[in-house]
Amino acid sequence: MNIHNKQDYSRKFENTGEINKFLEKLQHAQLNAEFQRIARRDKKGFLNEQCKGIEENKRMGKIRDLFKKIGDIKGTFHAKMGTIN
Repeated sequence: MNIHNKQDYSRKFENTGEINKFLEKLQHAQLNAEFQRIARRDKKGFLNEQCKGIEENKRMGKIRDLFKKIGDIKGTFHAKMGTIN
């Protein structure tokens, strides 16, 4: 739902404070959805890089590093807010 005009919402709400609160919530929801899309895309890239590292460790016989990377991947992914542009 895109925000086209504040006047469209003025009929629904009585004072401007309620309109502003509603528009802020709507904008927050849109930004959150965009952030979620970016985080999913970054997660795929992150996992692809980790898999390349695991394959390299397997090829070179670095068993300790191989199992450490596998353990890192099995943990939960936490996107850092500052690293996503």
